[in-house]
Amino acid sequence: MVEKIPSPFVVEKIFASIQPLIQRYPAIHRSAGLGGWALQSTSRSYQDGWLKSDYCPYIGPKNQGPHWIPKDEMEAKLRPIQQFILPTEFSNPELMHVLAVLDQWGLNPRRARIIKLMPGTTDQWHQDGVDRYYQARVHLPLFTNSDCAFETADGKFHMAADNSLYFIHINRPHRVYNLGTTPRYHIVAHIWDQMEFTQHHRYDPKLNLGAS
Repeated sequence: MVEKIPSPFVVEKIFASIQPLIQRYPAIHRSAGLGGWALQSTSRSYQDGWLKSDYCPYIGPKNQGPHWIPKDEMEAKLRPIQQFILPTEFSNPELMHVLAVLDQWGLNPRRARIIKLMPGTTDQWHQDGVDRYYQARVHLPLFTNSDCAFETADGKFHMAADNSLYFIHINRPHRVYNLGTTPRYHIVAHIWDQMEFTQHHRYDPKLNLGAS
């Protein structure tokens, strides 16, 4: 389910503010059609956080537990989401304001990025992270077209650049596509909603059950 909530952000102003940064810093690509820039990283580099691997969940607000319990050697090598908090050279005042407001609302944003989806790109069906843990993200579309959609088992959903926030569970099968003629730009961040800001994406302690 995609949950849409109005926000006070003005996406046209935010998108205009990042144009000099887009020109200055080449996007990091995970594929020919999908890439972008990190706003929060482990190293203050906008290139950090784009590896082709899953990340273990953000394990608690203000960097407090519950603790990540890996079930195998591969999971033991994953980096916790809360390590992705240091602002990068791409984080201008407009973007930092967005993250600060999300934090004030109790959403605890981590590993925030701007994701660029090129025209003609269809992502593969995939699932980010393990389903035994709470994993949710927020999207703030900055620039898009009507032929872009986020698709789950429940159907397709277009995230309009109308200043709204869109919340999704990422540990369920999904894909995105852009069948239009212009790139799609979204601010995307992992969130941890313990303050009941959302209706359908609130943290559920039952979803942190360790390796069971």
